[in-house]
Amino acid sequence: MRAVICKTFPGYTFEMINKLPLNQVIEIYASAEWLAEEEKKMIDKAARRSR
Repeated sequence: MRAVICKTFPGYTFEMINKLPLNQVIEIYASAEWLAEEEKKMIDKAARRSR
């Protein structure tokens, strides 16, 4: 979970995440997953257009 957050939002470090309450970590993780899915959709859409 921490790796996904740090990869998606480079401003976060493992140390910062470790200091946050679990509910905040879960919210940030959910946002990171949502953003990754939206980016994937955009990439897939662009790839279909370029065919």
